[in-house]
Amino acid sequence: MAQDYAGVILSLARQEHPDTSSYGDSEIVYRVKKYHHAGFILKSPHEERIRELLDSYTKRFTLDFLALSPFPTNPLLKSLLSNATVQFYTCPNG
Repeated sequence: MAQDYAGVILSLARQEHPDTSSYGDSEIVYRVKKYHHAGFILKSPHEERIRELLDSYTKRFTLDFLALSPFPTNPLLKSLLSNATVQFYTCPNG
């Protein structure tokens, strides 16, 4: 059984409706359409391609969209965000 790989990138954006049209890679299978957010879901049969795109998009998103918000004061939310990690998962094709 073949496996595909997926990745997600999501950022709070400075723009109300960020223009992501300059991101044209065929691995983009979903574009986030949320007020003041930019993001994609990526899919590829090649794990390395997903990693390359996430590395590239992280740099580009920082320049194109990134907005910062004050760190939450809620102790539970603060704890969850402090312990966040990036994970890669494989999923069945289809």
